[in-house]
Amino acid sequence: MPESNPVRVSSADAPRFIRSLTDERRRAGECRRAKEQASGTPTGSAAAGSATTGSATTGSATTGSAAARRTFIVAIDGRSGAGKTTLAGKLEKELREEGIAVAAIEVESFIGGWNGLIDGVEAVAAQILEPVRSRGRATARMWDWNRGAWAEEVRIPPSGPVDVLILTGCGAASAPCRPFVDLAVWVELDEKRRRERVARREGDPGRWWRMWAEQEDLLPRSGEPDVVVD
Repeated sequence: MPESNPVRVSSADAPRFIRSLTDERRRAGECRRAKEQASGTPTGSAAAGSATTGSATTGSATTGSAAARRTFIVAIDGRSGAGKTTLAGKLEKELREEGIAVAAIEVESFIGGWNGLIDGVEAVAAQILEPVRSRGRATARMWDWNRGAWAEEVRIPPSGPVDVLILTGCGAASAPCRPFVDLAVWVELDEKRRRERVARREGDPGRWWRMWAEQEDLLPRSGEPDVVVD
């Protein structure tokens, strides 16, 4: 990834800052790939700063040749209860207000239960991020947390290719996903406040808190995030 040292921003400033950085990298990627296409140089499949694809229900797609257009993937990672989903929602709103076609999905929707984080993240990378990166779309089965079983297969993004895909959840920017991620964000919060947030949202997490935390600790990491939100 471009940044060797993460940029640190407050949670209040993060949505606008990340939106601005996304715009900057998308434009840079478009220009680079357009030049490579004009010169006959093959474009890389996982270079940072990639561009847009197709159309979606919200916003307008960027014009340009198909070779210069690619879904830009933002990963919002962090421990349970850190505020990842809240940030993703605010970022999605910022992008849509700029007319950018955007969709957001959660890692936890595609992993096989409480003990499935490690294998699930690898599956998200292979079954969702790689095809979205290369073709603008993917299909994957969702996990039904109420039934504790795999559910139906869904299209990603649900309404067709988008300019920006936001992947949020534990492991979103871990080593298996990182080659397909253009902008990696880590949301930082101490354990006491994270557990309080989860308890308010879902009730006392009980024994699953430690089970999940152990898997978070085991997630393989690759390099620093581009942005740290605290």
